[in-house]
This record gives sequence, structure tokens and C-alpha cells, in this order.
Amino acid sequence: MATVATLRVAVGTPDPELAARVSGIVAGAGHEVVFEGHSSFDLLEACFAGEADLAVVDQSLPRVPGAEVAAVLGGLSRPIPAVVLHRGELGAADDLLVLDPTRPGFETALANVLANAAHSRGSGGRRTG
Repeated sequence: MATVATLRVAVGTPDPELAARVSGIVAGAGHEVVFEGHSSFDLLEACFAGEADLAVVDQSLPRVPGAEVAAVLGGLSRPIPAVVLHRGELGAADDLLVLDPTRPGFETALANVLANAAHSRGSGGRRTG
């Protein structure tokens, strides 16, 4: 029987409504939001400190866009998967998981990403259930 991990998720977006929406999806899927904020640097710091298993980052984050944050996280010695939130098409996003929060089905798509990530982590997650 496969064990599903409880993910620790960092959420970074300058949009408070989107942050609340994403955090609600994360919590509703049984995972924990360990960081919620609008600073790329604070989100990266939380991830570098080992506080997050997955990051959801908005392309419109100030100073360092979400795609660049995702690239940094993917290049760590223990890579942290990231979902980039972008309205419309994101050029040169071949290696990134990009979701458009304005499209119908966004909630289901994000919940599926969380489920797949939790299943992949299996017993390697912080807590299992």
C-alpha cells in the first residue's frame, strides 16, 4: 500500500485573494501551508531552510518572477518542485509546471498536482497518513 505524504507548501503571490484561494486548496487537500507571502526572497529563504516540500509561485512576484524562483528551487541539491502561476501563456516554460489561475478547472488542476507530489514523496514526507 502506498503512503501519501502531507506536503509542506510555500505560497508566494502579490495577490492576497489568490494567496487565500491557493492556501484554501492546499489546506482542503490535507496539506500544510508553511509560508504565505509576496516576497520572492522570503519564499526562497523558507525553502532553503527546508521548511517546504513544494512551492506555488506567482509569475508576477516583484523583483524575482515566479519562473526564476522555480528554476532556483529546481536546481537545489534537494530540488523543491514548484508550480508557477501565470495568467495566459508563459514563454519559454518548457521545463516548468505552469497553471493559469484564471482558467476554469484551476482548483482541480492544483489539487491534482498536490496529490501527485504527495504520492511521489510517499513516506519521505514530513508526516504520513
